[in-house]
Amino acid sequence: MLRDCADICTLTAKYFARNSTFSRHMAHLCAIVCEVCRNECLRHSDPESQHCGRVCLECARECRAFAGHPGYPGPGSGDMFGVYSEPEKKD
Repeated sequence: MLRDCADICTLTAKYFARNSTFSRHMAHLCAIVCEVCRNECLRHSDPESQHCGRVCLECARECRAFAGHPGYPGPGSGDMFGVYSEPEKKD
């Protein structure tokens, strides 16, 4: 779980850095993975795991805020990628 979380956070940061069209979707996915990782970390009482849980919580909050930015249709809105404002026209 820690590796998955680290990988999605790194990939999401890369999408943000290049202002990718998919940044908000990556942020949504990153938030989910960080929340799962947080829950797993907080099951352990050692200081490192507790710290990990707090960091994952903060990352999830930031990613959720970014993914839910006003004006963004977001995942599940019917516009899967938030790219098209109108249905595609078929020739």
